[in-house]
Amino acid sequence: MNISTMKEKSIKFKSKLALDHELFNQLRDNPPAWWKIVKAHPDLYIEIRKDNYINIYYKGGSIAKVEYDDDTDKIVATAHYKYLGCDDSGVHKSPYRNCEEWLEHRLDELLANIDEHYSSKEKQEQARMILQNRTLYLDSEFQHLYGRTIKEDLSSTTKTKVSNVFMRIDLVEVRNNVVRFVELKMINDGRLLKKDDNSAPEIYEQMQKYRNFAERYSVQLREYYKTLYNVKVKLDLPVPEVDVEKLQINTKPFLVIACDYEKTTKGRTERIKRINRKMMQKSDVFDYEKLDEENYADNCSQR
Repeated sequence: MNISTMKEKSIKFKSKLALDHELFNQLRDNPPAWWKIVKAHPDLYIEIRKDNYINIYYKGGSIAKVEYDDDTDKIVATAHYKYLGCDDSGVHKSPYRNCEEWLEHRLDELLANIDEHYSSKEKQEQARMILQNRTLYLDSEFQHLYGRTIKEDLSSTTKTKVSNVFMRIDLVEVRNNVVRFVELKMINDGRLLKKDDNSAPEIYEQMQKYRNFAERYSVQLREYYKTLYNVKVKLDLPVPEVDVEKLQINTKPFLVIACDYEKTTKGRTERIKRINRKMMQKSDVFDYEKLDEENYADNCSQR
């Protein structure tokens, strides 16, 4: 017999992000040629991570990790071997390889490889939203430890097994000096509805976790995003227009559902109506902008 419990409140907010970290100093003062190319590319965007490294994104997927190597005192960029068209012979312990030459001289080839190996409608929609609103979103794919699941197996000599549970927030927007966490779902995502309208869809639990997280760490999140904002400014990356000292955290998350229906059908219309009804029932937990129940196909074609 297995018994599972979740511990949340003992988790501390952790961030090592430092404005004066050597990676950010070097990228500002002596940037490599490939960094300038990446920054200028219209289809790429760059996110700062709390452990003082950087992810470069294309169509919602991280194509490269940029970090500072203390042993060599150099900036290093790495990518998954599949994106570099390499075979993994098992010789390397890590699937990641240096990609600085690719970023500088073979970027189009690198992106073509990613197109071949990576595909996610939701992540591509996420990228579209960011690229069309570079000064609205301060961050994306924010990840933090949420809690620990403790499983007790009463029939085993090994009494407990502890597993970390992480949460990842799709988008972080800033409007009028207020940070808000945004969850993105595609219209056909199975977590939006259950077959039985009397049952709670999975999205309820996910949005409640976002709400709990934001409320629990609102002070720490405010300081974290002040620092992240300043790092992006230091690197001359796009940022929302804010008075950083007045930055506040909205603890109520926002659910965005992207509708990619290109044709109107009775079944699709009914699904949209059901989603609107179910999401509005939790307006005390999260914000939600109702989907158009009539002109959704026209709206999709205009995107």
